[in-house]
Amino acid sequence: MNKVRLVVKLTGIRCAGCLNSIDRILTILDAEKFEYDFYSTIGSFYFKGEIEDEITYLKAIEKTGYGVMKLSSYIEKLED
Repeated sequence: MNKVRLVVKLTGIRCAGCLNSIDRILTILDAEKFEYDFYSTIGSFYFKGEIEDEITYLKAIEKTGYGVMKLSSYIEKLED
């Protein structure tokens, strides 16, 4: 199975609580290593699947009430 890295621009993030909301929903979807930079407002995380599955994660972030725009995605590692 593929491990995909998704890099996104997030808007509406004001505090650590906002990030916790996003982290919780991504964890429920089995995403890993959510990271965010307040200065650039860019976040990234990994998920197992195909690049086409990214829409599930983007919609989940939107449902938490924050803006999200995909910047890039790519297969990081191929697992057996």
